[in-house]
Amino acid sequence: MLTAWGARKWSNWASTSLRIKGKNWGNISGKDTRLNPNIVPTADPTRRGGTQIDIGFGLNLFVPEGDLKSGRLAIEFEVPVYRALQGPQLETDWQLTAGLQYTF
Repeated sequence: MLTAWGARKWSNWASTSLRIKGKNWGNISGKDTRLNPNIVPTADPTRRGGTQIDIGFGLNLFVPEGDLKSGRLAIEFEVPVYRALQGPQLETDWQLTAGLQYTF
């Protein structure tokens, strides 16, 4: 997996970010003889590899003063822009990550 990330600070309380993530994974080595790929296509270990590139858009909100000083809300929305799977696999249409942080 390889990730490139950048952010821009718009004010002392807000910034946005952009992330590009690429991942490549191979097939499974070995197999479970109890599983029949003719009945369950996802059980074929030679059809498990793939490549995917995702792009993520983030928003960070920081509280610089007041009762919640040093609190931060971070949200990132990620979608795939390229996908090449070598067989029938579960896929992700989008992903939302959110977090709250507080420093003291």
